[in-house]
Amino acid sequence: MTDSQRATAREIAHQYLEIGDPMGWFEDLYAIAQGDASIIPWADLTPNPNLLAWIDENSVQGQGKNALKVGCGLGDDAEERVIFKSCV
Repeated sequence: MTDSQRATAREIAHQYLEIGDPMGWFEDLYAIAQGDASIIPWADLTPNPNLLAWIDENSVQGQGKNALKVGCGLGDDAEERVIFKSCV
């Protein structure tokens, strides 16, 4: 993500904070990105390494099961090893 893209994300967030809607900017940011993940600050396009470590340490077997992943962004964690089938 470039400094310009970060500035765009910050400006959108700031506008929504000013009107008292601190969560409203997410939808605008995704709309502006138009599928370009590089615009989304938290889109690493890889599962969170802490999640991977937890899965390995706990021998999680989630095939065929559902789990809730709050704030799943673009779904990188949700797709890991087909453990998470849905996200919010």
